[in-house]
Amino acid sequence: QGRRQMKTWKIASAALFLASATNVGAVTLHQSTWDSESPSYTVSFGSPAVAGPTDVFSTNSLAFNTAGNAPSFYYDQISYQVGAASPYSAFNLNFDMSIDMLIGSSNQFVIFLDTPTVRTSTFTSSGTVVANPGWADNQTFATYNENELMNIDMFFDFDHNEWEIALNNINIYSGFIDNTASPYLQPAEYLGSIRFSHGLKFSSGSSDDDSTVYLDNVVISGVPIPAAFWLFGSGLGLLGWMRRKHKPHPSAAVL
Repeated sequence: QGRRQMKTWKIASAALFLASATNVGAVTLHQSTWDSESPSYTVSFGSPAVAGPTDVFSTNSLAFNTAGNAPSFYYDQISYQVGAASPYSAFNLNFDMSIDMLIGSSNQFVIFLDTPTVRTSTFTSSGTVVANPGWADNQTFATYNENELMNIDMFFDFDHNEWEIALNNINIYSGFIDNTASPYLQPAEYLGSIRFSHGLKFSSGSSDDDSTVYLDNVVISGVPIPAAFWLFGSGLGLLGWMRRKHKPHPSAAVL
């Protein structure tokens, strides 16, 4: 009986270990490095341009700068399309960036999530990072330094109303992608597109600004439900069955 119990524990433990180690993996939908492949984005406004090596990036990156942009669209903006027809309800966005002379300028750098109503994460001219899951619901949750390499990692799950943001591998925001308290927003139903935008806070003013944002290594992925969930559940079930099997019956005599 002892050997049978030990064997059952080993089987259940193996199932749990395999569940934790198994990951179907995210599916890359868009990827941009500006070195070799052709990035799959469209330019919405302005004229973001490929830049050579900088003090931060040793390879090419995409530079956003409002100089020369026509009024009243003082923006450099690009868009990656995902769409309502996507089979995924959870997504991961990862990219590298560096910022030069944005602090104290008239500009801001914004990541738009079109869900279809806009949710935003903003690098402000005051040196803060802000999340906005709803109108007039800005939440400052971090600060940034200029002329440094920053890695941004975002995860958003529409089925479970989750939005996670990490800056340089440190989680800085954990909240809702759908702020149900806001009376101005439609529900966050799907990811229509992701936009990167650098420009003025308002649509009027001057574009003679030297602030620049460099973007590189953009990866947008769809995240499927891992098959490991089923395996993990089966491992827990096996453990529960084993414990019930060897639990003494209440009517058994105590010797």
